[in-house]
Amino acid sequence: MVDRAAVIGTGQPGLFQMQSYALSQRAELVAIWGRNENQLARLRQHYGLALATTDLDAILAHEDIDCVSLCVPNQFHAEWSERALRAGKHVFCEVPMVPQRAEGERMVRAVEETGRILMVGQIDRFEPAFIHIRRMTDSGELGRPFLAESRFLGRGWTRSKPLDWWGRDAANPQIALVSLGCFPISLLRWVMGPIVEVSAYATRQGWPNQAHDDTVTINLRFKSGALGRALVSEAAQHPYALDLAVYGEEGTIINNQLASNRWLDVGRDEFVELPIPLIAWEEYPDPAIQSLFDAEIEAFLESIDAGTPPPVDVHEGTAIAVVLDAVAESVTTGMPVRLANP
Repeated sequence: MVDRAAVIGTGQPGLFQMQSYALSQRAELVAIWGRNENQLARLRQHYGLALATTDLDAILAHEDIDCVSLCVPNQFHAEWSERALRAGKHVFCEVPMVPQRAEGERMVRAVEETGRILMVGQIDRFEPAFIHIRRMTDSGELGRPFLAESRFLGRGWTRSKPLDWWGRDAANPQIALVSLGCFPISLLRWVMGPIVEVSAYATRQGWPNQAHDDTVTINLRFKSGALGRALVSEAAQHPYALDLAVYGEEGTIINNQLASNRWLDVGRDEFVELPIPLIAWEEYPDPAIQSLFDAEIEAFLESIDAGTPPPVDVHEGTAIAVVLDAVAESVTTGMPVRLANP
């Protein structure tokens, strides 16, 4: 079966996904939506598309489109996903699916009522190093994990963007950091399990003239009793990186995206390098990055064809939103927040 796909959004994630659909044996890229008519015309010619339009309704009403990739700013995710689902389309939604629980619950209802598939584009879960860390943790090689930490750092890469580019809202100044925080929160939940308590602090000292916080530290308690920490900064003068480390009773595994993947077990005094390729996110775009988009789009298409839940479904997207909601509340109140239904 060949699924006919449309990509909504022509920014960098959308461009990667257009290429993924074009390369897939499971799909045919037939339409795109964007705001720049000159860019749409170039892409339509490049891919030989039937439709390239600034009219979202034209995409959603098109009976020959089976699925859509939603690659637009965060504030449109809930509404546009629901519209696509109720138009009979399967949806691939870029991250974060939504930053708040209420919007996530809205999307859960839309999926349940339409019987369509929604997959969240947590591309971090397709990176070889993180898959390896998850396997080592699940296999027991580390013993019982008691601590995990993840960092998302960028070299001020959003500094030149307009305030509303990443779904920022001056009335909710931590929303940008909460949105970027979906990456370490996703990884830590995936490897360590449900999160039951959050304590977070934020600052805008990196960009003091901005209306939003630029750095947040998040302390976590997992259902297992283990502890975690996430650090997110879009102001840090640091190459773009997403790292993960897990510490267990029998060993430690560390992914440093800029340097190496290392493994240390009990009885060793030095780390052992793991033969896992590093992905240079700082060299964006990069063929290795394209391969991650290819992998997640293939997983999405396989779920559609098999009628099975995708690797990151609407319930997991909502669970991440619950944690992000708690982060925002803790930043605002300065108090820890317990999660009732992690």
